[in-house]
Amino acid sequence: MRRFIAGVLVTALAVVAAACSGSSDSSSPSTQAASAATVTCRTVSGTDDVGQKLTFSGCTGPTGGTGTVMGPFASPTVIHWASGGTTQVVFDSNMQQTGTPTCPTQLTIMDGRVVASTEAGITGAVHGTFCIDDARSVSLAPGSTFAL
Repeated sequence: MRRFIAGVLVTALAVVAAACSGSSDSSSPSTQAASAATVTCRTVSGTDDVGQKLTFSGCTGPTGGTGTVMGPFASPTVIHWASGGTTQVVFDSNMQQTGTPTCPTQLTIMDGRVVASTEAGITGAVHGTFCIDDARSVSLAPGSTFAL
C-alpha cells in the first residue's frame, strides 16, 4: 500500500512539474522556477489520501495566503486558493527513500509548470521538495518552499 501511495504521489507531482516548466532556455528547472516564481508557499500539511486535503500555507502573491489540493496529490492537479481562484499544474517528479525518521520518503518536483490559472500572474515553472512519512502525512523538506 505504501508503494502504491508513493507511486500516486510521484505521478501527481510529476504532472505539476511538467505543467510548470516549458521554458526553452538551458538553465536547470530549479533556476527557471526561482526566476519565474510568482507564488511561494512556506508550508504544506495534510494527509495524502483519497478525499483528504493538502494545505499550502504562508503563500505569497494573489493567493489569499493559502491553497488546498484534494488527495491524492498527483499530476495534473488544481490548487484552490483562499482568494477564490484556481491554478492547474502538471509535473514530473523524483521519489527517493531517504531513510530518515522525519522524511522516510522524499518527493522532488523535477519538471513542473502552470497549465492554467484564474489568478492573474501565476504562470511558469513549479518546484518543491516534499517529505512523506509512514502515515502519509506530507510536509515540505527542510529548507524547501513550494514555488510556482
